[in-house]
Order: sequence, then C-alpha cells, then structure tokens
Amino acid sequence: MWVLPDGYLVKINTTKTDYGRYHFAKFGNLLDIEKLDDEDFGIYVCIVKSPDGSILAFKKGINVDGPYYGDLLEKYRSYAITGAIAASVMFVFASVFCFICHRQQAKGQDGMDEWRKAHPGKIWQSNEVEHVYDNKALESDVALEKRGTEMSEVVADYHLKEEKNGRPDLNTKL
Repeated sequence: MWVLPDGYLVKINTTKTDYGRYHFAKFGNLLDIEKLDDEDFGIYVCIVKSPDGSILAFKKGINVDGPYYGDLLEKYRSYAITGAIAASVMFVFASVFCFICHRQQAKGQDGMDEWRKAHPGKIWQSNEVEHVYDNKALESDVALEKRGTEMSEVVADYHLKEEKNGRPDLNTKL
C-alpha cells in the first residue's frame, strides 16, 4: 500500500495496478507517475507487511525543497513587471536630466561665443570670488610674530647645507 503526498491511501491488489496517472508494479513495490507535475511533489510512503507480520515503511521524496520545475514566468511575472516599470521611470528621469544639462551647457557656450565676438582679444574672467588658501609666511622670508597685543615682522636668515644623503637641509635662524 502507498500513501501519496496529499494523504490519499492506495491499496494495491494483483488485478488493478493503474490509478489514474499512478502506475504500480504487480506487487506494489514500484511506483511510476505519468506527467509529473507540481502537485505530485512531496513525500511518498510505501508500507509493506512482511510474511512474519512486521510492518515496514519506506519514504521517498520527489523534489522536496528542491528546484522549482513550474512555469517561472508565471511565478515571477509581477516582479518582472514591477522591475520593468521602475527601470522605465528611472530611464525617463535620467534622460530628462541629461537633456536639461546639455541644454544649459549649450546656452552657456553660446553666451561665451557671443561675448568673444563682442570683445575680441579679451580674456573671459569670472565674476565669482575664488577662495584660495595662501600662507605667505611659508613663501617669503617674513613671518609675523605676536607678542601680547603687538604684531611684529621677523625676517628669517637661512642657508642650505648638504647632508650625507645628498639632500639639502634648511637650517633656519630667527
């Protein structure tokens, strides 16, 4: 006798061995399923009564937690549609952004060309303020020293001396 995954109990006799898509060997020890489908996946139990009266059960699984053999397009259709819509929306936003940036750049270049035609020989200077870090104390021989509330200039007296490794060494005297 066999217990199918849906709980249906099939008692095998020697005269009838076909039960729909299920085909059993003469003594029921072999099961053949025609056109295996998703609803056939699960645990099959073969229950055998031996001549000495003991009962044995053999379990066999078909695709238990295994790969999916059904229609993947049907299974993931909603996710594929959602992904396609999201990708389309992102493509439209990116295209509009690129179009606007290109248009702004073209306007700026046209304005620059007009200015150059109106002012031949002049160099374009931006009206924007540039902030540059400049440490004059490192570039010149003059440094500022603060003592109390007074600021005074200190002039550095320095000379170069060759070291053993061939690199110059700056010795500064204040």
